[in-house]
Amino acid sequence: MLKKLSSRVGTLMLAVGEILLGVLFLSIYDYIGTLIVIFGAALTLIGVVNVILYFIRNPLKAAEKHYLSLGLFLILAGIFCVMRYDFIIGMFTDLFVIFGVLMLVVGISKLELMINRARIHDKSWRVHLISTILTIAAAVFVIADPVESSEIIRIVFAVSLIIEGAADILALLLAGEEKPKQTENGAAVDASEN
Repeated sequence: MLKKLSSRVGTLMLAVGEILLGVLFLSIYDYIGTLIVIFGAALTLIGVVNVILYFIRNPLKAAEKHYLSLGLFLILAGIFCVMRYDFIIGMFTDLFVIFGVLMLVVGISKLELMINRARIHDKSWRVHLISTILTIAAAVFVIADPVESSEIIRIVFAVSLIIEGAADILALLLAGEEKPKQTENGAAVDASEN
């Protein structure tokens, strides 16, 4: 029971994250340079804290946690974000391709989930089918032509994330509880044991 609940909470969090990421891509794209600089400053600050922790913590514990190397890496990454935010913005097309590949991986895993739902005669398989098709179609579109239509890709990507997240939440709400199967003598058997 707890495993099912944690699985549903994880699915819900992923769906909400997809919706928020989609809204983010739609709404703040014009301010992305500022956000990269803020993100870089935050990374630098976290890096400085890690370096300080390295020197004030117990030497063995600090070495285990890799505070120094993590801190130095975060400081360098933060400085790079602040100093070269224009380079990062220029890499967005490449990032869209990476997101497209990740979406394709998610779409393939959703395909298996959809097939599993259909095999156990769960009514939510149709919603999973819609989510799967949207995810794979958006992934193929993003991977196929990232340079020429980056604005369209951004909008399609954002909208597909929002729809995908909403479809996942709908599928989660429609997913039925597994009912215990009965054996020939009428005793209930937990379906998860089979």
